[in-house]
Amino acid sequence: MNNEIIQELKKVPLFSSLSKQELELLSEKLDMVQFKKDDVIIREGDLGDCFYIIKSGTVRVETQIEEMQHPVVLARLESGDYFGEMALITGEPRSATVIAETDVDLWRL
Repeated sequence: MNNEIIQELKKVPLFSSLSKQELELLSEKLDMVQFKKDDVIIREGDLGDCFYIIKSGTVRVETQIEEMQHPVVLARLESGDYFGEMALITGEPRSATVIAETDVDLWRL
């Protein structure tokens, strides 16, 4: 599993300058979490304490705009994509809600 995680970590710009040894250490801190279709993974406005890399499945990123009755879909992310990094970097509340569109397996840091 470690090599698979390290390959995914290399694709994340935030980790692109890390050495192989640093990536190995980081990979040991990741755990696998699963969400079912329609589960809310992170909610807009919540404090962020983790970052996710999608191993399998699809998630929908959406935000609520005051003038709109329904949330606006910003993106759909799938295997190899990641989310949640901005709240960790800035310390700001989550800027969007992320919902599982399918059953998803995620690596969480």
